[in-house]
Amino acid sequence: MRDPEETIAAIATPKGFGARLIIRVSGPMTWHAVSRVVILDDSGGACEPNEPVIRPARLHIPQLGHLVPCEIYYWPPRRSYTGQAVAEIHMLCCQPLAEAVLAELCVRPAEPGEFTLRAFLSGRLDLTQAEAVLGVIDAVDTEELRCALNQLAGGLSTPLHDLREELLDLLAELELGFDFVEEDLPFLTWETLCRCISAARRSVEQIIERLFTRRTTDELPLVVLVGRPNVGKSTL
Repeated sequence: MRDPEETIAAIATPKGFGARLIIRVSGPMTWHAVSRVVILDDSGGACEPNEPVIRPARLHIPQLGHLVPCEIYYWPPRRSYTGQAVAEIHMLCCQPLAEAVLAELCVRPAEPGEFTLRAFLSGRLDLTQAEAVLGVIDAVDTEELRCALNQLAGGLSTPLHDLREELLDLLAELELGFDFVEEDLPFLTWETLCRCISAARRSVEQIIERLFTRRTTDELPLVVLVGRPNVGKSTL
């Protein structure tokens, strides 16, 4: 795994034509890197902000010879998606301009999914929510999107957390019975223990079933027929 303390940057919008293009930066040197390529239009841009801000700015790329209007969005570590300082440059949708900005930032290009990985490592997302981010991206219909958004909002995390708390309470009652076995106190009965374990097992089975049914779709798979010329691919 790459060093999560390195400052990284990447284009956050899909390739193609559009009104805006977003470059996202995350890491301890975020503000320093962004300051290399932008000139803020207001007067308070020298110091790194302590609160989230949106500021008008202009891109300053020496080899272009022109200032290009943009906007800077900034989040300090305690308020950001990744748990690190994060900035976004919202600019005109132009691939050559974006590549020039990325080169001028002088930070490492982010790998696929690295911003979400950092959100997981910092505790912003748990594992099921991090996996749901990919589910949202890969959703091909409304039902898949609904399921992925539900998981991202805690649809799996909440029952897992509740189940963990119930099992911890059950374990505490068992340990209490072992420690004070000679005391005349009401403790957990065998029947109650079996009932609680059975309920926990049903909860786990329901969660597993939800995981397997999340990616259900009627879309037909894409199949490629590969072979030498004139061997019957078209006929088949």
